[in-house]
Amino acid sequence: MYWLKQGDMSGTGSARHVPLLKPEQSDSGGAQQRRKRVLSSEEEDGGEGRSWCPSPKTARFYRLGRSRKSSSEKSKSKKSSSGSASPEPDMASTDKQRKRQKEGQGGTQLEVVLEAFLDFCDQYRESLESNTLKECVDSFSSNVENQLLEKISTSKELKVLKRENIKVASSIRTKTKRLLDAKNELMGGERQVCLLQKEKSELKARLADLRRGQAFLHDIRELNTQYLDYRHKHPKEKEMYGASSLPALLLEAKSIQAEELQPKGNNEEEQNSEIMHYTPHTDIS
Repeated sequence: MYWLKQGDMSGTGSARHVPLLKPEQSDSGGAQQRRKRVLSSEEEDGGEGRSWCPSPKTARFYRLGRSRKSSSEKSKSKKSSSGSASPEPDMASTDKQRKRQKEGQGGTQLEVVLEAFLDFCDQYRESLESNTLKECVDSFSSNVENQLLEKISTSKELKVLKRENIKVASSIRTKTKRLLDAKNELMGGERQVCLLQKEKSELKARLADLRRGQAFLHDIRELNTQYLDYRHKHPKEKEMYGASSLPALLLEAKSIQAEELQPKGNNEEEQNSEIMHYTPHTDIS
């Protein structure tokens, strides 16, 4: 036997103890005592219920409890009309339990706990006879059901957020990898651009040198043609050299000196070769 301490709902502060009995421990004598206690509790509730005004929240819970109570009473009336010998109620209850088990297998642990809790509350409510106790059980079960449903919804939202977080993280990783690849390609391209710019500057310098050399050769050719034309027209005129022609005179003098020194060197080499090949003649008498 269990005792449920229930406060006065009118706000006076008084409390009373309501007996809760397990159905498996009840016998013939216990059943009579339980009926007496339930009747006394119902009389007390009848006296106290006149001054009790429930809040909107508790009224909603009690409406839920009354709807469940009416559904349970309808099921009881159907069972009584069908008779205790018919196996249809048992089959309906087993089908209901199987359906809840299948739904619980596909859901989360909290959904399984919720289904088991609702089954337990339904079974316990059917074992009670006092309407007050049934309403208490209904309000308690509705409170627990609301809390569990809220937790289930939050857990589902958390799973969805985790799944989205995984997708976002994977997309961030792929985009980061692509960004690093693009950065490496950009660095390689910049290095190639620097090398090409250096090569371009070198080629530009060579082209400028070639153009200057070409212009210099063209000017020398024109000057030479002009000189030859002038000498052809004035063959008897003596050549006059100015200060600008000193480098040319030095080159010409070096070439003349080289031509003059070359035969002297050849003569000395011939004399040395003759001395080396000469062998003195000795008479033997």
